[in-house]
Amino acid sequence: MAPPLFTKAELEAYPPPVVVETATADLVLSLVTAEIRSVVGGERYDALTDVSALKGIALALGRRMIDHPGGRRSTSRQIDDYQETDTFAVESLAPAELTDGEVERIRRAVGLDPAGAFTIRPAAPRVPCPVPARRWC
Repeated sequence: MAPPLFTKAELEAYPPPVVVETATADLVLSLVTAEIRSVVGGERYDALTDVSALKGIALALGRRMIDHPGGRRSTSRQIDDYQETDTFAVESLAPAELTDGEVERIRRAVGLDPAGAFTIRPAAPRVPCPVPARRWC
């Protein structure tokens, strides 16, 4: 079994520092671990003895889950003397979704993609342009 990707203290200290409840930190750790494990593969992930190459990616994903804009609970604005306040709900998390770059870094870190290799991915579907004179944007 691989060691944990990060601790509660590391998640709280990741910039910018924030206080996270223990239950929330445990949930974030389990969701991040499951996402990275799905990229690496269960047997390969369980065989890892050193996860230091994955720690930065895991912490970045964990903080994105905690600091997501969809968790905004309330917003208040004041015109005179300009005051602005946003309150976020800590108990709601963003989904654990890795970026394409993070997936590539994970695959390279565990030896699934050799250094210097590249991957050809299908391009996004073409979107018709709303301007009548142009066929594609």
